[in-house]
Amino acid sequence: MTKKIVIENKNICFVGASIVYNGQFVYDMRSFIRKNEKKCFVYNRGVGGNRSIMAEYLLQDDVFSMKPDYAVFIYGANDIGMWLYDSDKPETPELLAKRAKRKKEFFDGVKKNVEICLSNGVIPILQSPWAMNEHIEERKDIKTLGDNKEKEDYMGPSFYKRATFEKLNRTFAEWTQELKEYAENEHVLFFDAFSQTHALMLAEEGIYNADGVHYSEKGQHYLAKIMLRFLGYEPNGIEFEKSQANDELYEVEEIERDIAFFNWGMFNPYVCPVITQEEKMAEIKRISQDKTAETWLISFAKNYLLYHQKAPALRDEIIRRTVDFCANDGTMTTVKE
Repeated sequence: MTKKIVIENKNICFVGASIVYNGQFVYDMRSFIRKNEKKCFVYNRGVGGNRSIMAEYLLQDDVFSMKPDYAVFIYGANDIGMWLYDSDKPETPELLAKRAKRKKEFFDGVKKNVEICLSNGVIPILQSPWAMNEHIEERKDIKTLGDNKEKEDYMGPSFYKRATFEKLNRTFAEWTQELKEYAENEHVLFFDAFSQTHALMLAEEGIYNADGVHYSEKGQHYLAKIMLRFLGYEPNGIEFEKSQANDELYEVEEIERDIAFFNWGMFNPYVCPVITQEEKMAEIKRISQDKTAETWLISFAKNYLLYHQKAPALRDEIIRRTVDFCANDGTMTTVKE
């Protein structure tokens, strides 16, 4: 029988890519938990651009250091190879083979992550991918998406068609079913977030950013409610509140996740198997001074150069602030040993 989740006084790490990195839904969850008698402690372990198969390299240092009871794995958008589903591309045998390879790598990563968690006393939770926006505005001038490793598969403006996103969601529905079956066979916890976010996408406007992949602030609020219900809370009819303490916690976590982006994202051993620390530092320094680079990337690089040696201390601070914030009523005052 599949294990049931018990959240009282438990640490829960959300492990994923850029949607997790954004962290607004974690912020909102903490805002709700703070006022609830039932306490748990949620942590953002998102690394932009990450895939399921890349997660094994960050678990020991980046996730297990938070002393989690549960690790929720949320992957899909980077795993699927979105450009392989462009509705303008013919479905050649070569294209289908690339899709199959991407799917295999996704599930290889899933299995490896489960194995590593169980061997370290952490309970893995497999979450299905979040749905993408089938109602995307079909535009020709929107900034295009690309993949650093597959420039030949660069996606031009024609990518932004509803037919493409419908194909992506149909594939995610298939992956969700297979993920569920795998979890049942391995007696691992599974959470179907795809069905809920797909229904939300059909019913609500304004929950996505223009790229049709990432969730807006409104969408992140909905994600928080979906995740809270999965943990056994009832966040119906509530409005998430902002506070200075939560803002400060978010800022520390954001800096720490910027550091993780280079360690486990851009220079993840899966994509950069041979690179010295000196070479990595030189490239990060170059990025920090590159006026042509994206603003967010320059900011990440500057944070890395300023704080990378303090990453363990930042993680300790995040744990302390999370416990202090969520347990403000005094019912929980200790950090898990």
